Amino acid sequence: MISVILPYFNAQGTLRNAIESILQQSSSKFELILCNDGSNDRSAEIANSYASDKRVKLIKQENQGVAKAHAFAMQYAQGDFIARMDSDDSSHHKRLELQNDHLLRNSDIGVSATQVSFISSIYKSSGFQHFVDWNNSLLSTSEIRDNRFIEMPLVNPSTMIRRELYETHGSYQDNEYPEDYDYWLKLMGAGVKIEKLNHKLLTWNDSATRLSRSSKLYDPENFYACKAFYLAQELQSLNVRGVVIWGAGSKSRKRAELLLKHGIQIHAYIDVSKKLIGTNINGIPVYDYQDNEMIKGFFILSYVGNRGVREKIQTYLQELDLIAYKNFILCA
Repeated sequence: MISVILPYFNAQGTLRNAIESILQQSSSKFELILCNDGSNDRSAEIANSYASDKRVKLIKQENQGVAKAHAFAMQYAQGDFIARMDSDDSSHHKRLELQNDHLLRNSDIGVSATQVSFISSIYKSSGFQHFVDWNNSLLSTSEIRDNRFIEMPLVNPSTMIRRELYETHGSYQDNEYPEDYDYWLKLMGAGVKIEKLNHKLLTWNDSATRLSRSSKLYDPENFYACKAFYLAQELQSLNVRGVVIWGAGSKSRKRAELLLKHGIQIHAYIDVSKKLIGTNINGIPVYDYQDNEMIKGFFILSYVGNRGVREKIQTYLQELDLIAYKNFILCA
């Protein structure tokens, strides 16, 4: 019923714990595919020690990255549902059972995700903790969909997906974007419904060697470029070719300007800063956020990322009878 795909590369310190967390699942209807992505430490030796377990499949490839490792493993997967797992995390013993039931009971849901616990060996990890807390608060399909251009609204190794979605939409892409964010934005853009269980069924371990910290693929600039690509597609599907950007600061402008190469024009900025209101930035005027004629006349993209302020902006726009994804989108 379930294929668990676990790619690994030089994960000798954490791999055994990750494997054991799957083999000790309450559900018995699964296979675990361990894909060695060209490791040169003791990871392969650890994985091979489970060769006698009939639930385990051992495969390997030259080091090509997690996206290609996952696609390679899919060639061996036989389950109706495909669960992701990372080599430095651990799954709650009822994770597969609960996600399996979730998808069986809800035929309209394409992807089941879960809340996660967070453990970090990094001294300054408060930013990640804020991200996890925010992520855990997004449970419904609409909450996940409407927040997808702020940050990735689900944790990749907590997901279980219907096999037919891979067959329809393909696997993770090996491009310049972070493969997980790219994939989930692609699926949500295609209308796939994702729902998150209100249970912490994965322990997400943060360390200096985690790919999201150690690989240049996960640099913030690549996340912003990925967002801009799919945001432009979303705007075009709404027949929006020009927008007003809420946030005229340098960071907001830099992120918003990524839309230009995808054919989205910036008509104006709106802001609260008296120093900026009434000026022009690269020929684009800056208006007061209280200019309701401007706000109601154009599609608004809010790029203000300050915690708490984003929610105030959303409330302000809704009080003007504006609707998310009809009149505005919250970004970051």
